[in-house]
Amino acid sequence: MRDPGPEDRPFSWFRAGRQFGYFSLAGELHYIDRILYDVALSDSGFINFARISENIVFRDPNGDFQYGFKNYGYPVLDREGKRLFSVSTDLGGLKSISRER
Repeated sequence: MRDPGPEDRPFSWFRAGRQFGYFSLAGELHYIDRILYDVALSDSGFINFARISENIVFRDPNGDFQYGFKNYGYPVLDREGKRLFSVSTDLGGLKSISRER
């Protein structure tokens, strides 16, 4: 089985200045928002977060809430949005975050 390419994904994301969003590869804009402090983007969704956020949420490319979790620094997502990490605020450590409740 081949690795899915961009043409197989319904959405692609963009980041431009202080804004980000998702659009379909057919050219339709699905979601756009202002970046709070920073944003972690993936193919399946995003985390838009303030400078220091104890609790943050993952939203899908339409901006719909998917789940929330306790954070310990700056969130990082893998390309697909399946793995979550938190970089400590002093940039001295990396912690894997479980989506399990």
